[in-house]
Amino acid sequence: MKGTGKWTIQQAAELLVAALTIAASLDCRYLSGLKEEREEAAKVLKEAGLKDGVQNVGVHVDKKRLIDDVRQALIKKAYQRNPNLASLVMDPEFAREMVQRQAAWRRVVGLAISAGISTPGMCASLSYFDTYGRARLPTNLVQAQRDLFGAHTYERIDRPGSFHTEWTKLARQTGAGVGAFN
Repeated sequence: MKGTGKWTIQQAAELLVAALTIAASLDCRYLSGLKEEREEAAKVLKEAGLKDGVQNVGVHVDKKRLIDDVRQALIKKAYQRNPNLASLVMDPEFAREMVQRQAAWRRVVGLAISAGISTPGMCASLSYFDTYGRARLPTNLVQAQRDLFGAHTYERIDRPGSFHTEWTKLARQTGAGVGAFN
């Protein structure tokens, strides 16, 4: 993989500097390239009970069962069943557990964010789960944002080809103001 994002993350790592936002963008690019794998994961998660859209986060968590599940080593069992798993999410039993526990996971992350408590690992894991389990991603939106800052072009889902938009000029013409796009 080439690109400024990769180089920036490599340099940040060498300098011991956190670059979470750039890393997240790079992760989105990598996950975007796994379209067939994500489509299969979406099927597995749907079969495990995942519904489209945001779920209600008001579900009670059975802490004893959670601890018991960890003791039973869901991860180990998943790889014993299939040593060639591309991702744990591809294991139907593990996927079912993730789907059943996602409401609590989302609640904890949401409460942490609301309280200003940084939970980068949990947030990144939840973002990965949400991204990996979707056949279609908002990658074109990320491409459009990159186009705004560096004229990188973007693809659209409604027609083939690469496009570039003069975003600042468009904002002025529409009266939305430059801040609407920056």
